[in-house]
This record gives sequence, structure tokens and C-alpha cells, in this order.
Amino acid sequence: LILAGCATTSAPKPASSSATTENGWEKVIVTRNPDDVKGMTRVDEVSASAHMFFGDPGSLRKTATVKIKQEAAKLGASIVLIQTDDFAATPINNVNLVGVAYK
Repeated sequence: LILAGCATTSAPKPASSSATTENGWEKVIVTRNPDDVKGMTRVDEVSASAHMFFGDPGSLRKTATVKIKQEAAKLGASIVLIQTDDFAATPINNVNLVGVAYK
């Protein structure tokens, strides 16, 4: 069995542009429950994807989740409400996450 991968499957490193981005992305919460963001301020839409030849959907989703948390942290958000979670099974498996960042 031969497996080939894309660089996007490893856990992304946080950008070093600010302390919030460096240290804060791990504290960003990802939810699928709209009640979790009631009363919060909408910041912006965020998205992330991960792909790999014959990649495991769970691993790809974990990588995409780290990326979307990093995007939200760059915007100063503390929580992301996931609106779209797609998996495409092809020779290059792909997970796409789209959500709205709130603070």
C-alpha cells in the first residue's frame, strides 16, 4: 500500500504576528450549537480545509479544526459556530469547514 500526503495534513503552526494569534488559538471554542453564541458579537465568516490522498476523515477534520481556530483567533474571536462540515471522498480526500466567528 502506497500513501502520499499533502503538507496541509500536519498541524499548522500559529502565525507569529501577535500574542493573540500565537497563544490564543488553542482557547478558541468550536461548536455546532447556535445557543452557544447567543448574545455574542459576530466578527466574520471563517473557513478552513485539509486534504490528503486517501486521508482519514477524522484526521483531516482535526487539521481543518485547528486551522479554523487559528483564523478565528486572528480576528480576536473566542468561539466559532460551524455552519458547513463537508467531506469529499476521492483519491484526494478533502474536509471543508465553514463557520462564523464570535467574540
